Amino acid sequence: MEKKEAKVKQEEVKKNEQLTNYQTKQLLIEADKLKSLNGFAFVMAIADVKRRIQREQKVLNEIIEPSEKFKEYQKELSEINRDYSKKDENGDPIIITEIRYNQEISRYDFDEELKEEREKKKTALNKKYKSEIEEQKEKEKQYNEAMNEYSTLRKKELSEKQLPKNITLEQLEIAYYFLDIKP
Repeated sequence: MEKKEAKVKQEEVKKNEQLTNYQTKQLLIEADKLKSLNGFAFVMAIADVKRRIQREQKVLNEIIEPSEKFKEYQKELSEINRDYSKKDENGDPIIITEIRYNQEISRYDFDEELKEEREKKKTALNKKYKSEIEEQKEKEKQYNEAMNEYSTLRKKELSEKQLPKNITLEQLEIAYYFLDIKP
């Protein structure tokens, strides 16, 4: 029954053949579920597709790489935030960790009495680095647009006989995104 279900899944994947760059990035994470499988042809085919995705992602990540000036801005902003946060008994900033949208987010616990002074410093800093901030926002916009474009990912052909014997349905469904499996 598993092979029948997997065949249906492969047909669905074929219908929606092209994946966005964002989806291929997620595939790299899912590929870890295939690590335990053996078989030279299978492992080589998965490794080849993963390598191609990683190359694509590297190029995409270069789009969003901050300039040295923007890194200076981030450093100065971090110093302001650190200076105006509440401190623990050792003088270290107090960090609050929250869960938002299923993600852990850490932030400084700010001293409300110093909020106005902190905001003035942040405003001055934002004015000083205005063009760098706008440039980074534009890079982020371009990156997001590129991540929503279709990937140039091409699957590797592999015969059904070359699949690992112990492959699970979940692993097979993931493998279909990397491989064009022939009977």
